[in-house]
Amino acid sequence: MSELKDTKEIFAEALRVVEFQKETPLRQLTRKILNEERQYLYSEQGVYQRRKNIRTFIDEARNSGDFQIGENK
Repeated sequence: MSELKDTKEIFAEALRVVEFQKETPLRQLTRKILNEERQYLYSEQGVYQRRKNIRTFIDEARNSGDFQIGENK
């Protein structure tokens, strides 16, 4: 019986880890911005284009409805 309980606890812990590591809108946005910064560092992309792309990423994230600003989180 205790082996069964241990197995259930193991799966419950694994589920918590998966939920914690789940892809969130904030992680997606952060990854897009970091990739844009890397591209800027290793290419001939200009500052204006980099800023424009990052601004576009942020606007897309805001318009998607996944982010709530203020106390209505």
